[in-house]
Amino acid sequence: MLELQGTVTKLKPIIKFYADKINSNQFFVVHPKDSNTINQYLEKLIVQVVEYSPNLAQSLRDIRQNLFVFQPQGITFNPFRFGSLQAILSYLSSNDFIGSCFKFINSPWVDVNEAVKKILIDATTIDNRLDYNQVGVAARELYIMLAKKVFDKSIHTSPHGKEISDSDAKAMLEAFLVYNKIQNDELKKYSLDAVKLAETVTHMKTTDKKRLNALVIAVISVVGIVSIIYQK
Repeated sequence: MLELQGTVTKLKPIIKFYADKINSNQFFVVHPKDSNTINQYLEKLIVQVVEYSPNLAQSLRDIRQNLFVFQPQGITFNPFRFGSLQAILSYLSSNDFIGSCFKFINSPWVDVNEAVKKILIDATTIDNRLDYNQVGVAARELYIMLAKKVFDKSIHTSPHGKEISDSDAKAMLEAFLVYNKIQNDELKKYSLDAVKLAETVTHMKTTDKKRLNALVIAVISVVGIVSIIYQK
């Protein structure tokens, strides 16, 4: 997601430069260097977007193939494709898209992926406070399920020297993270802190939407981090 946002950030100023010319009704041609740069960024963006939305990636492919019109006076834009590109870039940098990346966490475990999907759907569709706790319970179960997926009692030991019980998800995940010897100190700290946060919020009584969102984000963040480390 960070690489994708970096590409969008580099591409948007070039597109805005030409959008301003179009809006002021100026006649212009696209500098060949800019057309090459736009093509390169679009090629990179297509690869980055396909993980999140194959349909959106296909739209970008169509835009890239038909964005430029070659005329005797020089290169100009296909106005329809140019407008579509502006709209997609705005969407890719929006909170709606960035927040939706949680929906595309793909762990190596089918049941974990299905649980993530269900929790996200339930968390975004319920409007009855009495149902919030049910999502909280489901998130807690997902948290425990994840811990049991990665914890191996024969090789993972508690950093505190204590025996880890089958119901202690926090200790299981911490032992897994410590065993894998994460070299990046910031990632290691973030991973352990994310586990602590998930442990805290899964024990909260979930009575409002804000707490529910905090719980879901915390648990799914742990799923994403642990999945990446496990697959490496």
